[in-house]
Amino acid sequence: SRCALAPALRTTPRTALGLTMQQDDPLKLFVGGLPWALTSDDLREVFAEFGSITESNVVYDRETGRSRGFGFVAYSEEPSADAALKAMDQAEIGGRTINVKFAKMREARQSFNRN
Repeated sequence: SRCALAPALRTTPRTALGLTMQQDDPLKLFVGGLPWALTSDDLREVFAEFGSITESNVVYDRETGRSRGFGFVAYSEEPSADAALKAMDQAEIGGRTINVKFAKMREARQSFNRN
């Protein structure tokens, strides 16, 4: 015998269950393991040899203002991002081994009114 809920669960979209799968962004790279002193401009300079960069940023802690040791680099063309990923993953920058992978596409954030 089948559970009465089984057909309903099967037709319910994954997003309704909170199980959204984020897709890779083919133009944007996540870069982890960055040296603490590396700036967004430094990051752009390191990755510029692979193609035209539309955005580069190192993520900073809101409270302390210090680097969190990771950032993002976005390219204008997929082959550039792909080449950078292949060449720079596990490369060494400033004595640290970085890891590079495709960034996940961000979902639109919901805004909450706090009245």
